[in-house]
Amino acid sequence: RCRNHDQGCRVTVQYDLSDDTNLYAKIASGYKAGGFNLRQADFTQSYDEETLVSYEMGWKTELLDKRLRWNGAIFYSDYDDMQLDILLPNQPSPIVTQTQNAGTAEIMGLETELSFLLTDTLRVDLSYGYLDSEIKQVEGDDANLYALPNAPKNMFSGTIEWQVAQLPLGDLTFSFDYNWQDDSVTGVRRLVGISMDSYGVGGARLQLAGEDW
Repeated sequence: RCRNHDQGCRVTVQYDLSDDTNLYAKIASGYKAGGFNLRQADFTQSYDEETLVSYEMGWKTELLDKRLRWNGAIFYSDYDDMQLDILLPNQPSPIVTQTQNAGTAEIMGLETELSFLLTDTLRVDLSYGYLDSEIKQVEGDDANLYALPNAPKNMFSGTIEWQVAQLPLGDLTFSFDYNWQDDSVTGVRRLVGISMDSYGVGGARLQLAGEDW
């Protein structure tokens, strides 16, 4: 499906390998609108839109009488005219920046998820993502000083859900989930204080739910 330039374009091709397996490929483009550098209150300092083209191939399956669902995808994205905050030289403050269309970047990776109904009362969900992102070029600065924010290389999550019992008041269910991700940065330019170490978070819940509540 292709629309006009302001709304982007998307083309998807799908193929049913069997009743339980679907393959697809997708190409999509999008943009982030341009603007003005309001920090300097100078409306003559504008920047243009940045554009993104992404390519994706993946699969969706339902196996073992639909008790096992396994989906996955590999993808590649290309940024052009990326909007970056560039440090201005010869300024009283060393942190004064100006947004410019100064960068190009590439992202590639994969993601997969699995949901397995082991028994009628026990389900396991797993997911994994791998991301390789790099800002390739920054006009007027060193590209090694820049990184895409909030883009950890590895991410993992898992959930176990167990229906403990069926009680007169409702179903008693226990679940445990865990999420983990690699270290990352929270800003585009590599500065002191914007890095975030890898971490994992887990949680457990015991729930009683009836048909009407």
